[in-house]
Amino acid sequence: MADRYNGWSNYETWNLRLWIDNDQGLYGHWQEAAQTAFDDTDDDDDTATRKREAAEALAEQLGTDTADGAPTCAGFYGDVLSAAIGAVDYREIAESIIEEVDE
Repeated sequence: MADRYNGWSNYETWNLRLWIDNDQGLYGHWQEAAQTAFDDTDDDDDTATRKREAAEALAEQLGTDTADGAPTCAGFYGDVLSAAIGAVDYREIAESIIEEVDE
């Protein structure tokens, strides 16, 4: 496994989170998506379980949206872009965003 990068699992994960944090539109979108994911969990579960379930849902959405938003390119550049997108730890990002939402 690659070395950690600025406290994150790798550069790709850190970079995506950096973009989310520094773009007001993206930040608001993912905060709202995190709140929705948390609110959609079973409120009979304890907070830790709700956060885990919300993070799973948010990570899936984050991964799908990121992959869907990537430009299409072929050859070497497409391979490198695909590898970078595939290296992102969406779960790690989702957990950090879920921690910021109101319970």
